[in-house]
Amino acid sequence: MRPLVENRARSRSEPARPGPLIDLDRLEARLIAAARARRTVTYGALLHELGLPLGPRMVAILCRALGRLDRARAARGEPELACLVVRRADGLPGEGWLEPRTPSGWNAPGARDRLAAAQVRAMAWAATR
Repeated sequence: MRPLVENRARSRSEPARPGPLIDLDRLEARLIAAARARRTVTYGALLHELGLPLGPRMVAILCRALGRLDRARAARGEPELACLVVRRADGLPGEGWLEPRTPSGWNAPGARDRLAAAQVRAMAWAATR
């Protein structure tokens, strides 16, 4: 099990305290299942499946876990999976997924094409597993 522990201090003088855990193995398994089914999953649905409440703090924790998972996958030569986690409102990942690739956001030329290509890579990889 590869948990991600969020440590947050209330102020600079207080020690960090442990926060919610996200099991990266469980997160990866859920996203591989979504990729095999050729589906995306919303942030809220994914948090619910992980037994965590939906809220801005939990979404931020989930996003950090997704980043950590994708870095580990890249090191193993595997495609990213965070591209499969989308907002319910518009079916797109949050700006954090796109930012390193396209600083000007979802309206930038080619941004949605890059997302579609990443999702196709994830789904094609999962189909062979």
